[in-house]
Amino acid sequence: MRFLLFLLLSFAYFVLCASSSRAQTANDPGLAAILEPIRVKYHLPALAGAIFTQDGVVEMAAVGVRKAGTNIPVTTNDLWHLGSDTKVMTSMLRPVVRSQAA
Repeated sequence: MRFLLFLLLSFAYFVLCASSSRAQTANDPGLAAILEPIRVKYHLPALAGAIFTQDGVVEMAAVGVRKAGTNIPVTTNDLWHLGSDTKVMTSMLRPVVRSQAA
């Protein structure tokens, strides 16, 4: 489940950073309904996710608040800081590289 959370945050980061327009993007209600129970289960202040294809973003949503203890809602245009995510990627790749070398 932590891997799913990591993927969702990573997709949100790449989609939001790749967007050249900072205009407000409406939340997709279907995706928001999927994200909200995950946010609540893991006691996260906010969670964002996106579904995209080779043609671009299909759905995007963000749920929660910008800072724990406040009531300022997070938006799909907020910037997300992902710290040390390369360590997770490296740790996942290491077993693949070892198994191919054998």
